[in-house]
Amino acid sequence: MPDRPVAEGIQVTFDPVVQERLDATASEIGAGVGHEPSSWKAKANDDEELTEDLAAHELWRRCADDLGYGFLSEELSETEWQRWRDSLASRERRRVRILVSDPIDGSSEWNRAGWRHSPLTTAAMVVETTLPDATDNVVCAATVGAIWQERTWSLNTDSVVVKPWSAQTVGKTVRLADEKRNLTTSETMAAAYFPTARHARIVAPLYELVPYLHNLGGIPFSLRVIEGRSRRSYGASIEPLPAASWELVGLVFAAVGGAAVARLDGAPISLNPFIRQTSIVAVNHRVLNDLTTAISNRNDGVTVAHVAPLRQLGPNLE
Repeated sequence: MPDRPVAEGIQVTFDPVVQERLDATASEIGAGVGHEPSSWKAKANDDEELTEDLAAHELWRRCADDLGYGFLSEELSETEWQRWRDSLASRERRRVRILVSDPIDGSSEWNRAGWRHSPLTTAAMVVETTLPDATDNVVCAATVGAIWQERTWSLNTDSVVVKPWSAQTVGKTVRLADEKRNLTTSETMAAAYFPTARHARIVAPLYELVPYLHNLGGIPFSLRVIEGRSRRSYGASIEPLPAASWELVGLVFAAVGGAAVARLDGAPISLNPFIRQTSIVAVNHRVLNDLTTAISNRNDGVTVAHVAPLRQLGPNLE
């Protein structure tokens, strides 16, 4: 399949062989999670790392190694980050594929709310890019394992398909519902990730625009924008602070499924795997524009940074 733009800044070149391997890894991780978290440590005031995060990380690492791809994950060791720094310091231009993984999305909420009472996923996508500048980025495959629902979200050429783990079926194609396409901003139920006062100040203008703003975010909320049939299901999902590339897997699915996507300043999403960026998924461009305008045209003294380095990986990527 040739490169196909599904949204400004997002291109897909579908690889069915890689897709099959990602799907198998997602279901393998999901099959090992059916209990309360076994142990955890605090990474930050608003984030936690579970034993299951690390186990899922190792399975995604094995997947990347078997495919012969580079690997990015929030659970990389400092030694592995240093290898990326050394690699990107080289000015040799080369075309590579990188598996970008969020081993367990929703760890903190899972720890708080418990087994089967929280959104919980494992996710990965393969990005083909040209190093050292991470240009000409395309998605080759992507998967989300919805762990409590025991099903996998997959790319399938130019569509989004959801398959249950319990049955060998072709799956259900998911696309933005007709009844949601014409929502106005004043009718749009929104979710935004604002666990700290810093996040909350950024999204404060949205309270005047939408009827409901839910304080939770992540991959499941981007998926809900295109899966929810009801006009009362989520119509927007927002990351108000620059988030890592592995947080974009849900956004990629939403874009393929017909949603409008952008950074919170209205700029196109970049698939450069070595940056962090704000993001918004919305049911249509009118809602997207209204919400991004409210964030950008403010007079409360709050400054919003929309792009940041993933880590200090090299001057060419910052």
